[in-house]
Amino acid sequence: MTKRECPLLVLSPQARSGDQVQRFRPFGGGTLVEILRRVAAALAYRKSLRYERHAIFSDFFFGTTAFDDPLIRGLRHVPSSLVDCQLYGSGESDAIAGAEKALGYLGEDAPAGAKWIVVTCNDKCGIELALPSERARSDEALFAHLWVDLCGGGFKRIGQVMARRWGG
Repeated sequence: MTKRECPLLVLSPQARSGDQVQRFRPFGGGTLVEILRRVAAALAYRKSLRYERHAIFSDFFFGTTAFDDPLIRGLRHVPSSLVDCQLYGSGESDAIAGAEKALGYLGEDAPAGAKWIVVTCNDKCGIELALPSERARSDEALFAHLWVDLCGGGFKRIGQVMARRWGG
């Protein structure tokens, strides 16, 4: 990961490894990797951004249950996360507990609004996380939320309008 890549923690039963993340389709359309590339391309002209693109945080995937000090430190420094609401319906209590623990470390000691978490939801389940989060219900809404994540809070309103317009 370069200095200009924003680590993104992906929590989904469909993304249990780096290979599975490459094929993960949050809404059945485009892959997450394709959406991340589109976001980076849309912002390529902006050189003043803190990050140029997202990069998958590869030290933790759904199903991980062991936490050592380097992993905990890494999770605390991850600024962004994508949470698939389907993880709560997976029936895998240990994996769900591990994902919730990872989110806990991600948000630990972070000021309000410092972490960007997007919940992808295909079924209007209404799952609420313990940390503040945004909701995406389409590839386009996810694109908007990830775009805002790279642009920063000043563009949050624009991203919210984009996400609402695209069903987010």
